[in-house]
Amino acid sequence: MHTSQDNRMAAVLAVSPFEDDHRALRVILAAGDWKLISVRSMAEGIAWLAGHPVAVVVCSQHLPDGNWLLLLERAGAVVQPPRLVVSSRLADDQLWAEVLNLGGYDVLATPFDSAEVRRVMLAARDSWHGGSRYRLRANGASV
Repeated sequence: MHTSQDNRMAAVLAVSPFEDDHRALRVILAAGDWKLISVRSMAEGIAWLAGHPVAVVVCSQHLPDGNWLLLLERAGAVVQPPRLVVSSRLADDQLWAEVLNLGGYDVLATPFDSAEVRRVMLAARDSWHGGSRYRLRANGASV
């Protein structure tokens, strides 16, 4: 049985080669009910997702060993796929449309704006929790 505390807690996986991104997310998410996991590469992100439930992945548009789209494809293979948010210094309408059209959740501009990060993380977490309840019902399990 889930408690209201369980429903608020969520893990965020930050996948970025940029220390500034990790530092900013640590500060922004510290005030909320978030567990932040920081990795520097796509391979590390995929390895983490294979063994741990994560509500949201914040992935840099450019990674040293891949890109956000490949991470999105791999994340879709886990039992409860996370919501993927792409971060970029060039967060323009074209990137936003591409991310949404290909199954991502949202785009955040870097350097991060605290209010925008909190807004997107809360919406993504709520979507993730709602999606997991739907899948459980669809499979015949109780919620």
